[in-house]
Amino acid sequence: MGNAFFGAPSRYFTIDPALSLPIFDGGRLRADLASSNADYDLAVAQYNQSLVSAFGDIGDAITRLSSLEIQLQQKTRARDIARESWDNSMQRYSAGIGNYLDALSVEQR
Repeated sequence: MGNAFFGAPSRYFTIDPALSLPIFDGGRLRADLASSNADYDLAVAQYNQSLVSAFGDIGDAITRLSSLEIQLQQKTRARDIARESWDNSMQRYSAGIGNYLDALSVEQR
């Protein structure tokens, strides 16, 4: 019976699974977890920074668009005033009240 215990069939059993328990990892699993948590925190921070930057760009674009709209309104108003002034000076010239030099001065502006 002693031979059966140390015989050929018993040679296939090993103790290796007992040695791979987390008890013997020396903190490797905790270090891997800490590294994974740090990678996650870094990814979240980069994502948040991207969002802040994108919202900043959107805000800048809206401000520029609003400014351009105001400039367009002002230039349209200035064009209308210039056209009205030209029409008035030409009417005065046609009626003989004003001279052509006044009309040319308005046209130049």
